[in-house]
Amino acid sequence: MSVFFSVIVPSYNGLATLGRTLQSLEQQTYPAERFEVIVVDDGSAQDLSPVVRPFRARYRRLPVNRGVAAARNAGLELAVGDVVVGLDDDCVADPDWLRELAKGFRSTDVVGAGGVLRATVSRTNPMARYLAAKESGTPPLSSSSPGHSLGTRLLSYLRQNRTAPPAPGEIVEVAEIYGGNAAFRTDVLRSVGGWDETMSGVEDTDLCRRIKLRRPGARLVSVAGAVVAHEPHMTALRMVRRALRRGPVTLAYYRRNGFVPPIFPTPFVVLLGTLGLAWFDRHLWIAAPLYALLTPQLLYPWWAHRAWQSRRPHPLLYPYLQLLEESAVVAGLLRGYLQRKPRVAGYAPLRSWLTRTVTMRRIGVTDAEKHAHQEGPEVWLTFDDHGSPEQVERVLQILAEHQVRAMFFLVGDWAEQHPGLLAEISRAGHVLGNHTYSHQDLIALPPTQREEEILKGVPGRLLRPPMGRYNNEVRALAHDKGYQIAYWSVDSDDWQGVSEDYIHAKVVREARPGSVILFHLHAENTLNVLPRVIAGLRARNLVLAAGLEATIAEGSP
Repeated sequence: MSVFFSVIVPSYNGLATLGRTLQSLEQQTYPAERFEVIVVDDGSAQDLSPVVRPFRARYRRLPVNRGVAAARNAGLELAVGDVVVGLDDDCVADPDWLRELAKGFRSTDVVGAGGVLRATVSRTNPMARYLAAKESGTPPLSSSSPGHSLGTRLLSYLRQNRTAPPAPGEIVEVAEIYGGNAAFRTDVLRSVGGWDETMSGVEDTDLCRRIKLRRPGARLVSVAGAVVAHEPHMTALRMVRRALRRGPVTLAYYRRNGFVPPIFPTPFVVLLGTLGLAWFDRHLWIAAPLYALLTPQLLYPWWAHRAWQSRRPHPLLYPYLQLLEESAVVAGLLRGYLQRKPRVAGYAPLRSWLTRTVTMRRIGVTDAEKHAHQEGPEVWLTFDDHGSPEQVERVLQILAEHQVRAMFFLVGDWAEQHPGLLAEISRAGHVLGNHTYSHQDLIALPPTQREEEILKGVPGRLLRPPMGRYNNEVRALAHDKGYQIAYWSVDSDDWQGVSEDYIHAKVVREARPGSVILFHLHAENTLNVLPRVIAGLRARNLVLAAGLEATIAEGSP
């Protein structure tokens, strides 16, 4: 029997493009009774249901924007098909798209199949034209390119730029596939917990890694005939901003899993060569701009070849845009390096202290909000956000083994989905706190939505604003609704992907009587280091206490 597909279309403010996407699904040559369509509205400003209604599709609306990974997971909950397919809301699927994807699942050891993104462009935006040209000729990542070493990562980069795309109809094994045109077996997706909603920008890479860890021998393939078209809307400025924003998360992911980040040698060759010519010999300074102008053409020779083939000059501009793109990615990774795990001796404590001090001064954090009001050697462990049920169960097990009670600041929508875990946390003697409903920046929200975020969160006496961001307005609203703000005085930095040794040393070193210590439930390194942290705190004669809500309330202004 043929594969039954569940096509998930996440959409955020996709009013202008969603209709074309759904229309392309109506025109599939694959049997209509063998696939379903699920549209997940990721908290769009406008209701998308009128767009969806004319089509054969189910519709689910999330109350707030939570990101593409969360939207895909919401669709996964509803899916009844054997295979879940992701399709972005600005893509148009070829009529044979599903029929071709089904070919990728003929072998039982194939757990995921990705298609081809064919970029189309009707805009005069140079960056959009460059991305269209680049995506149209980009082959899939080979199955040997996760990048555990500098050499393999560099070879992967060179192969990616110089290998021709697969021939039509070809199916090749790959290292990873991307969610905008990707299909996974439903049972496999659910077994690994779906997409990680904290991995913005690398959620697809992370998913493929977890699948291969869970299913040794499982294969991912790229199906050249499964084509969807989309039009890039990226500008140069937006591209740079995105790279800088995603850099820290991307670097943390690669370092946590022992991978070498993407290698882009050209920016260094151009920069160092230009500076060298300008600096070391005053007679060669005129050669520096010529070097900077010509080197990208020599190091990205395929663009000149395309210009010759097409008899058009546009591709001659693309080496400079590729240089800009790669430089932005390098800058983003460097930003993440400086923020997350500095190697200069003595810099890590200084950075952590400066970050915490500046943040607390900016928002006016009071001593009552960041310290517990007590006179003994007590400290308090707190856990934020959400995690997979397995991770939360493991944290509870560790706390029980060491006879520690803690405070859990949980996100409301996660708590709604896991009422059993909520009850288990309470039965174990731990205290629940409010971390808002969907982990949005309270300062950035309009007053009505800000109030709703707080009121729909987990009931309790303490509120911990997401990312630690709040101001006097948020504080006043929290007090009006019966909450006391609960900040922290020791940040474990586990959310930044740092090493277990770093977390252990930082927490044990910085903890003082009255310290409120911050961990995150979704951080894998927390699970491994938590027993050592508990032992280290007790070795300093600090007592891990319960009842944080009472002590902070006593010290409130």
